[in-house]
Amino acid sequence: MLYRLAVLGFFKNNWNLETKKEKVFTAEGGTMPLTLAGTGVPQIIQKISGSAEVRQHLSDLGFVVGGEVTVISTSMGNVIVKVKDARVAISKEMANKIMV
Repeated sequence: MLYRLAVLGFFKNNWNLETKKEKVFTAEGGTMPLTLAGTGVPQIIQKISGSAEVRQHLSDLGFVVGGEVTVISTSMGNVIVKVKDARVAISKEMANKIMV
């Protein structure tokens, strides 16, 4: 897993920097929520979280593990994606449950 160090503060007259570890999502060996995927880039669904009802609803829309999904656009809290040759609009909350 890759980490990025984030500078939190600089102390006056002291060159010590306070840092913290921050998880960085990468395509190599890691996953990220669909909401963080770039537009126009096909992604493979790695995991779908949420309740059984949520997972079934997403499956009915075509979101299945191993399937391909492409973010077309995001606007006003919704994510428009291409999945199984169809365009589907889902909420940001639903898109956060889809890991690619």
